[in-house]
Amino acid sequence: MAIALPDLLARERWRLLLGQASEAALSTGGAAALGADAQAMDQALEWLYGRENSADGREVLSNDGSREGDLSPSALSVPEWINQVHRLFPKETIERIERDAIERYQINELVTSKEVLSRVKPSQALLEAVLRTKHLMNPEVLQWRGRWLQKWCVSSWKRLRCSCVRLFPACAIAAS
Repeated sequence: MAIALPDLLARERWRLLLGQASEAALSTGGAAALGADAQAMDQALEWLYGRENSADGREVLSNDGSREGDLSPSALSVPEWINQVHRLFPKETIERIERDAIERYQINELVTSKEVLSRVKPSQALLEAVLRTKHLMNPEVLQWRGRWLQKWCVSSWKRLRCSCVRLFPACAIAAS
């Protein structure tokens, strides 16, 4: 269940928006650190958006799941990260985070893993990524991708049909 953003303190919302660099400025007056929910949100956001500020580019875990030890925060795999995002954020925020992961950071595992692909909401950006990365998919995921594409097409058709009916009421009669 997503956490209602209004339930967060204003300081916590600003901290999530501005990132870790704002910690010192926002902790004036002895204010406590982020609450547990806000910390989890911050970790999920940092996993994705922290790539811009890190020298190592914050590589995604390889398909074999190998990890290297260091003193940085725990590395999340893509499935763990997407599950955390879906648990913590509202729908609109999830869609934006997923779009950034695919378009901005080229996280291909988001569309080459059956587990992850089944969680994300079909969108234009996701469709493009699925079609662009089919060569990276194993045969099982390729087969499942066909069903996912069918689901996306049906969903798109329903949205398009509703728009047409609103714009051209005669379409409702013809579609019946």
